[in-house]
Amino acid sequence: MSARIEHPMGLAAPAEWAHTGHTSAAEFRKWLESKAPAKGGKFHAKAGKRAGLGHYLRSALEADAERLLRFLGYQSWIQSDAPPAEGRWYRYEGAEFKLTAKKGATVFYKPDFHLWDEGRYSLWETKGCMDARSKRALTLMKNRHPELPLAVISREELQERKTTALWEARRRGERVLDIPNWEGHA
Repeated sequence: MSARIEHPMGLAAPAEWAHTGHTSAAEFRKWLESKAPAKGGKFHAKAGKRAGLGHYLRSALEADAERLLRFLGYQSWIQSDAPPAEGRWYRYEGAEFKLTAKKGATVFYKPDFHLWDEGRYSLWETKGCMDARSKRALTLMKNRHPELPLAVISREELQERKTTALWEARRRGERVLDIPNWEGHA
């Protein structure tokens, strides 16, 4: 006895369903998601909700940057106001900056991480691949707001910071081999 395949819109079942052995749209969708390449934007970033972080991030690089911040003792601050002066805090994609170029074009820029370290404020932008729009936004940000320290963190830079953080933890006597759920490569 063969099971009837249900199409989500009530149409005839697609031919590719027959060889998968799935009997419903929900089962087929689940199978497709397991076989599909990671969804991502222009540069194939792995966007999605991450284990241990509890919210949506645009890339594995952003997820690893947040894991590193947590490993370094930063705490997430989700309120709209600034965090207390004491302690280490971060906010993922906090404020958005409206930047106007000399020719009048407007660019909206939202840094990946806003950091507060004992009252000192800085920004982190994670970049796996630098496109023309990103270069323009970063240049405008540095020109319009030179008082805000902005660090552009590449995969290599993040890996170096991770290595340094792990060595520091081991030097203090902590028995740490790696940062949990780290997605980066070597």
